[in-house]
Amino acid sequence: MVTSHGYLNQPAHRYDTHKWRVNDEHISINGERFYNHDQQKGGGSIDLVRHVTGYSFKQAVAYLNHEVGPELAVAAAADYGARERTAQAEEIVERGERAPFMQPQADEDRWPQVRAYLVEQRGIPRGMIDELHDRGTIYADGRSNAVFLRTDAEGQAVGASLRGTLPGSEFQGLAYGTRRDEGHFSFTIGTPERYSAPQYHITESPIDALSRAALIQRAGERGEYVFLSNDGHGDLPKREIEEGLARQALVHCGFDNDAGGNKLWAQVKEAYPRVEAIVRERPPAGAKDWNDALRAMPERAEGHSQEQEDDRALGRGRSHGGNGRDEHGRG
Repeated sequence: MVTSHGYLNQPAHRYDTHKWRVNDEHISINGERFYNHDQQKGGGSIDLVRHVTGYSFKQAVAYLNHEVGPELAVAAAADYGARERTAQAEEIVERGERAPFMQPQADEDRWPQVRAYLVEQRGIPRGMIDELHDRGTIYADGRSNAVFLRTDAEGQAVGASLRGTLPGSEFQGLAYGTRRDEGHFSFTIGTPERYSAPQYHITESPIDALSRAALIQRAGERGEYVFLSNDGHGDLPKREIEEGLARQALVHCGFDNDAGGNKLWAQVKEAYPRVEAIVRERPPAGAKDWNDALRAMPERAEGHSQEQEDDRALGRGRSHGGNGRDEHGRG
């Protein structure tokens, strides 16, 4: 094929039988690979046929089928396709392209299972769960996972945290295309008070955020509270922290009572070394996280009922207090 298209063994390299020349171009052919030294490009059999003849991909396959048979022609085409895909993959990686967020489809038939898990097993007030479900912030997918939507600064859904709810399930994860450094699960309870600043609470999971909110509702003081989750070891929610600081809020970092929580708090102190409005708020002694603390409380405190929690829902939250102590000794 090479000689029939005007290439000759290059006389300047009479001992190199792999090297060919035509006009001012020099190519080397070694097995199923070739390289054009002048254009600094090469490839396999399909590339060589296309380079020499100007054929399209389909025409090059037809040529090889005629010249070397169908088996080698198909193998050459497969190699060509694999290298094309590899080149595309390298380009995607270099450009830093991201897979789009695939929001899980809601399955209302599965919602009773998810709701029962959150209310009965996790102890979260049903009024809080129902209101967030009505907003579309929490729902069930087709696998009975609890879906907690993550939103960006404009309120657009950019990801979702997932939690398995079927008996024996330990599944926790993120929906396809979710990035830990973009968006967070968040919600607000209570209403602003004229002479008090809002309070921001950061936890390691959506269930911990809901649990901390439930504990604050039981504490008794009014105010505005913003809760958000960074999904464990995701990036710090710096946008929300700085938003809170701009509103003169006290930012509570309610990380778990473990090594992971200590590591997250160290990251916060490194990012905001001299900001006194950011404090660590630990779950009570004996509780690893805020859901442990919530479930450890008596099911019904004196004078307190599920109906009261339902009535309060997210609209009339109570302010700072409750069951945690921060690094500055506030209780």
